[in-house]
Amino acid sequence: MITFDSGFIKNIPRHWKVDRIKDVIHDYHGGSTPRSDSQNWEKGDIVWITPTDFQKYKEKLLFDSERKITEIGLKSCSTKIVPKNTIIMCSRASVGDVRIAGTELCTNQGFINFIVDDTIFFKFLFYIIKGHLGDYFNEIAPGTTYKEISGTKAVIEKIPIPPFTEQKLISAYLDKTTAVINKAVSIKKEQLNKLEELKKSIIYKAVTKGLDDSVEMKDSGIEWIGEIPEEWEVKRIKRILVQCDYGISESTGDNGNIKILKMGNIEDGSLNENNIKYVDFVRDNLLLQKGDILYNRTNSHDIVGKAAIYDKNKSNYSFASYLVRLRTDESMNPYFLNYYINTPQFLDYARKLAIPSVQQANLNPTRYCQMFVPIPDLMVQSKIVLHINSKFKELSTASEKITLQIEKLEQYKKSLIHECVTGKRRITETDIPEAVYA
Repeated sequence: MITFDSGFIKNIPRHWKVDRIKDVIHDYHGGSTPRSDSQNWEKGDIVWITPTDFQKYKEKLLFDSERKITEIGLKSCSTKIVPKNTIIMCSRASVGDVRIAGTELCTNQGFINFIVDDTIFFKFLFYIIKGHLGDYFNEIAPGTTYKEISGTKAVIEKIPIPPFTEQKLISAYLDKTTAVINKAVSIKKEQLNKLEELKKSIIYKAVTKGLDDSVEMKDSGIEWIGEIPEEWEVKRIKRILVQCDYGISESTGDNGNIKILKMGNIEDGSLNENNIKYVDFVRDNLLLQKGDILYNRTNSHDIVGKAAIYDKNKSNYSFASYLVRLRTDESMNPYFLNYYINTPQFLDYARKLAIPSVQQANLNPTRYCQMFVPIPDLMVQSKIVLHINSKFKELSTASEKITLQIEKLEQYKKSLIHECVTGKRRITETDIPEAVYA
């Protein structure tokens, strides 16, 4: 629990003061969304910020948006152009996430826009929200479907206010130090990306070329697979299945006897139980068995085809109608198949077979099961699965260490910001003699 009064304002330097946000800014307001009429959007050139842009653009300064509106669109709704250096804070969903307007722009209704004047330096207010106040707003925001903090609630919160020149000095120091931390985080994230690419290459090589580089190779006859070991076969997926089923279409609820897996439960080749739903009864033939594979048959083009293996011994699980269950015959290790069908190469080709429709694609079992699989004998399949599992354990350990390092860097950054904007760490010109207060 964040104890705002005692944890944020108490024991500030004697020459600082405390004011409500509304008393130190010029104005504040939210945003809005124009109607879908083409005249509001077509050839629009006014930057219009949505939460999607906060996800896409991670730098603190915002200059652009994924969608833009026209002058007609601007006048058609209650959104307003805010000036450069306005502090833009999410008021919904990711409550407290904050950016600075790098240019004139407007926002949708998911934001509070704090327009500053010469009482508070815009970057200082940004760091106050970034270092503490954003978390506090997220904690107190009411809501069930989604959380939301109102502008009238936000602006009555009290914040510490040092003299204006000191605000600039603190902001310049934080610009410099957080840039160093962000660079370190960026390097760590790139290391994670490289580990993920290594993981993909290990899988693809193992399931298409095997583990023995000295074996004779032959042309698979499939362009995107290329050569495979001489003793391997190539078969269509439909030739290695004993069952291929659509899931249930019944309505699900929060209680019941049978757990129903959905698209959101497929993650990196495995199944999670996030937001699990239930039904009371499912026919026996639609209950999952260990080794069954589920794939998304309909979704956006970059998600359709994702698959995961059911790895439980429990028999009280079934699956929704937009998933397809594949059950392999005795010639196929399902874990080998699951690794194979989640490779980018397989997914890219499978998605070319998907039937496009409005904002999604449909990869039905007839098309999907025409895809080819390179198949070694069962003993080799098992060795390959064990090899991949072993490599993944090593890579997971490395990834966990890097992820922990990133978390510690982010925690340190937040702690540093908090100490500076509350006066716990005093900043002087000797800390940044070359500071540029922009």
